[in-house]
Amino acid sequence: MQKRLLKHILYFSAAAVLVGFLFIVLHDKFQTKTVALESRNIDQVMSEQIDVDYLSDYLKDHEDDLVLLIKDDSQDSEYVIQTILSPLANEQEEQALPQIVEVNVPKDSDISVTRLKTILEIERYPAFVHLSSTGESYKIISTKVYDPQKPFTSTELKTWFFENNLWSGPYGVRD
Repeated sequence: MQKRLLKHILYFSAAAVLVGFLFIVLHDKFQTKTVALESRNIDQVMSEQIDVDYLSDYLKDHEDDLVLLIKDDSQDSEYVIQTILSPLANEQEEQALPQIVEVNVPKDSDISVTRLKTILEIERYPAFVHLSSTGESYKIISTKVYDPQKPFTSTELKTWFFENNLWSGPYGVRD
């Protein structure tokens, strides 16, 4: 009788191991998997960095549509890049943002509000400027200026890119 009991225990143990093994294999096979997008660095969107003092020379050397991010070293500029622009860089599987030229305004720059308004049609920064350059002249197509009193969101910036035909991905948010 002990042999018979030992045989049943052995069969039961083998069956339990087999069921456990099948459960693990089938669970792994049919488990819902989340495919994470590789996080992009915002530097992949920023095509070049120039100083505001060299902007006119830069525009003379380029004959195409450009998107400029006029910025300084302030917290507002950092906020726009990290909290508003970076999520858009990672929203789609393929990069949907245009290449953006980062135009730095150093602390010791003598650029005035009047000069900013004259050359870029903005009164403060950080700001996005979409322009068309012919090499000899340029035309401001649209601007999106950050106001800390009424900040815009990533969705509003994406809408601005989309309305200016700068957003190359689908407009809806990825599911």
